[in-house]
Amino acid sequence: MTGRAGILVLATAGILVLETMAAAASDPAMAILDQARGTPAEIFTDVAFRLLDAGKIPEKGRVALLDEVFLRANGAREPLPTRPADISPPYPSSGETHLDGLSIKCRVVKAMLAIDGKHARELFTEIARPHVPKPDCKAAILADPTVYFDTLAEVVTKAPFTAEEQKNQVPFWMTADAVRGIETSIEIVAAARNLSQLVHTEKEALVMSTAFASALTLNDCDRNFTAATHNSNLVDAVLMASEKFARLGAPPQSVQAALRAYLVRHLSASRCEDSVDNNMPASLALFRQHLAVQTAIQPISEEESKPSQVEGLAERTRKPDQDDYIELSNDVAALSVNGPEPAEVEAEVEKVLAKLRDWQGSPGQDAIDVFHRKARLYYRMLGPRVNSGLHREILSGLMATLEDSAILDASPADWLAEIRGLERVTMHFSNKKDAVPEDNAQAMNNSSISALQVYGKLAVLDR
Repeated sequence: MTGRAGILVLATAGILVLETMAAAASDPAMAILDQARGTPAEIFTDVAFRLLDAGKIPEKGRVALLDEVFLRANGAREPLPTRPADISPPYPSSGETHLDGLSIKCRVVKAMLAIDGKHARELFTEIARPHVPKPDCKAAILADPTVYFDTLAEVVTKAPFTAEEQKNQVPFWMTADAVRGIETSIEIVAAARNLSQLVHTEKEALVMSTAFASALTLNDCDRNFTAATHNSNLVDAVLMASEKFARLGAPPQSVQAALRAYLVRHLSASRCEDSVDNNMPASLALFRQHLAVQTAIQPISEEESKPSQVEGLAERTRKPDQDDYIELSNDVAALSVNGPEPAEVEAEVEKVLAKLRDWQGSPGQDAIDVFHRKARLYYRMLGPRVNSGLHREILSGLMATLEDSAILDASPADWLAEIRGLERVTMHFSNKKDAVPEDNAQAMNNSSISALQVYGKLAVLDR
C-alpha cells in the first residue's frame, strides 16, 4: 500500500489496536476482536464485520477498524473472487464467502462510504486494478472481478467530489478509464451492467461507446468467453449499454460491429470440448433479433460460429464417492431416517461415531473435501434425539474435525463455511422444543484453537 491513504490506514489501524487492547478487559466485543487479530485475515475480516453489523463497535472506532481490515486483506489466501466455469465446483470456494483480497477491500470501501465518503474514495484508489487470468480448458474455476466495478459505481455516485472535480467530470472519467482497462470478457459484463447507467450526456455516451468498442477487441480464452456469454449475459449487457448510449446520441453501429467481431473471433477460435454450443444459440438469437431493425451489421452465419478446433476438458478434482464413504453416509442416514428403538440408540450412535472419527478419506482424496464431508456427517448426526451424553460425544467429534489447523491455515474460507454450518444447525435445533439442551457455543469456547473460541464467544455475545 502506498500514498497518503496508505499512511493514514497504517496510522489509524495502529491506534485502534492500542485502544482495543485497553478496552478488551471490560468490553466483550473488544475482547473478541482482539483475540481475532491472531487468526487468519479471512477470519479476522468475518469477525470484524459481524461486530460492525451488529453495532458492537463504538462509532468512534469504526473507521479505524475498517482501515485495519483493509490492510489485513493483503494477507488473504485468494486475491480475487471465483466462480464455476459453467461447471459445479468441487467444494465451496473463497468467492462464496467473499473473503478474497479484492472482495474484502471492496466491502470495506462500501462500508466506509456510509461513514466517511472522502476516505472511502481514497481507499478505493489503493485497490489495484484486478488482473484476471486467462485459464486453459483444464480450469473449472474462474476469477470474477465483478465486485470491483460494482464498488466503482458506488464510489462515483456516493463519494464526495469537489465543484472543480465535478466540472472536470472526474467521476465519469474514472468509469471510462475502468472500461479502457478491461482485459477479459467477464469484466465487459460487469462494466456494462454497472457503469453504462452512469452515462448522462451525448459527449459521455460517445466516449463510453468508443471505450466499450475498444474493450471488445480483446482476445480472451474460451473459459472466460463461455462464462461471460452464459445465458447470453455478455450480449444482453453490451446491447443494453449500446441502446443507452444511442438514446443519448451515440451511433450504435460501433459497439454493434465490435460485438459482432468479438463473437465471431471467439466462436471460430479453438474452444473447450465442454463449452461448445453451451448457451450460445440464445446469445446468437438475441444478437440477431437486435439487428433486425437495421441492415448495416449482418447476423452471424453458421460458418462463422464454427470453432477451428475443439480441445480439452475441465479437470474435476472431486472423484466418485468411494465405498467407505457411501457406507458411512448410509450409517448416519439410518440414525435419522430409520433410526433404531430408543433403547438401541446409544449403541448405534457410538458405533457410527467410532467409524466417523477414524475415517480419513480415500487414497488421493483432497483433504479439504474430506474435511467438508466429515463435518457435514457430524451435522447430520446432531439430528437424532439422543441423550445429552451422546450429544456431547457428537459435538466432541465435530470439534476435533473443526480443530484441524492445517485446513484453517490452507483455506480459512473453507473452514469458515463449516463454522457457518454449525451455526445453522444450532439455530435450527434451538427453535425445537425437543432439542437436546446442549450448548454448542460452549463446545467452541472449550476448543484448543483460538479461531474456534472466537466463534463460541460471538455466539454468546449474540444472545
